[in-house]
Amino acid sequence: MRALYIARRVVTELIRDKRTLALMFVAPVLIMFLMKLIFTQSSTTSVKVATVGLNDNVRTTLNDVKHVGVINKASNASAQHALKNQKVDAVIHETSASHYTITYANTDATKTSLVKAGFNAALTQNGMKTLKQTTVKLSKTVSQMATTIAKLSPQAAAAMKQPKAKRNSAPRSPTITTTATRTPAFLTKSCRS
Repeated sequence: MRALYIARRVVTELIRDKRTLALMFVAPVLIMFLMKLIFTQSSTTSVKVATVGLNDNVRTTLNDVKHVGVINKASNASAQHALKNQKVDAVIHETSASHYTITYANTDATKTSLVKAGFNAALTQNGMKTLKQTTVKLSKTVSQMATTIAKLSPQAAAAMKQPKAKRNSAPRSPTITTTATRTPAFLTKSCRS
């Protein structure tokens, strides 16, 4: 009986105290709203990539990747200068056919991984596009050859339908060499972000 009286008195005091009610109901909602604002604003990272001698198809595909901007530079020296001055986050230089050298600024691990993922996605998409175009051309050529052979002789057409032995030629994959520059000692933590 005494416990019920004490509980009733505490509940009545809580209902009459507006500050306590505000702390119990309004403060958590306000804190959750502020946390949402903090975490949604810093979730996107964008990078700028300087390219030197890169294939136009790869460059446009890389530029189509979300949060990746591509700047075409005339020489590797000008691209490295832009990297040193922190105007770009990475330099991609095509040294020969299917051989690329990538130099990262190494100021932010998120930006480095975004450049890696974006460049690999661009190479994959470009390879798929090239493969599709080659397949279409080859299928047209094969169909033209089949009609020509069918016109020449019925025996040659029968020979074309027999399966050929598989060839052991594997497609050559692109070679990627990555280097990372060290962050200069005069940069402080506040300047790196």
